[in-house]
This record gives sequence, C-alpha cells and structure tokens, in this order.
Amino acid sequence: MLTFTNVRERNALTKAKICAANIEKARKDMEQAERDLVYAIAASGQRQSDIAGALGITPQYLSDIMKGRRGVSDEFINAVKKIKL
Repeated sequence: MLTFTNVRERNALTKAKICAANIEKARKDMEQAERDLVYAIAASGQRQSDIAGALGITPQYLSDIMKGRRGVSDEFINAVKKIKL
C-alpha cells in the first residue's frame, strides 16, 4: 500500500487517479462509438462484401469488426470518413 510522506506526493497521486479515470471513460466512449459504427454499417442494407470493397478492406476484417472480434483501426475509421454520400 502506498503511503504519503508529503502533500506533493498526495497531489501527484490524486492527479494520476483523475487521469486514469479519464482514460477509462475515453475507452468506454470509443467502444460505444465502434458499436454505433457497426450498427450504422449494418443498417445500410448493403452486403458486407460490397461495403468492404468500398472501404478497401477484406470482407473477413469487416466481418470480424461486425462480430466484435476485432476493434476498428485508424485506417478503417479514415476509410469510413472518406465515403461519399
């Protein structure tokens, strides 16, 4: 167990705990954003192979994302952002 010998150490640990909580929240927000993205793709009504081709990724990779087996990569997010509506 950590003990504090001065106020400076205590303040540093308090700041570290706040940062850890912020990171945890950001991760949860990212996971929700990924789920939202999956639902949006599924709701498009297009075949996964067509979507994968348009995004420049393999159908297997898209399938893994859709089933929650893989997280989305930066390349995947950038490909989705470039889709012309």
